[in-house]
Amino acid sequence: MEQANYAVQSLKDTQSTVSAMKTGVNQMQKEFKNIKIDDIEDIQDEMADMLEQAYEVQAAWGRSFGMAEIDDDELAAELDALGDEIALDNDTSYLDEIKPRLRQAESREPIASSTR
Repeated sequence: MEQANYAVQSLKDTQSTVSAMKTGVNQMQKEFKNIKIDDIEDIQDEMADMLEQAYEVQAAWGRSFGMAEIDDDELAAELDALGDEIALDNDTSYLDEIKPRLRQAESREPIASSTR
């Protein structure tokens, strides 16, 4: 009996699915009548032209005037050297003036937050 009920329900679900698909196809056909592929292609061409102009503007802003070209590898090596220099720096005297305030803050009890 369960199998028969399952088969009937499955057929009803299939009919609903087919009906929904037909409705969807009909609606899509109506909507496609309002769409012109040539208009879409024209808009895409215009967008491509506008993006090309935007790239040209960015390229113009990126020009260097009388400045030497910077080698990316050389710049990365200099940055690495600065990082190594900072890592080797054991001088923490710049923290001396805030250490008393940190100790004082650590000794305080946390303030209970209010709930609204």
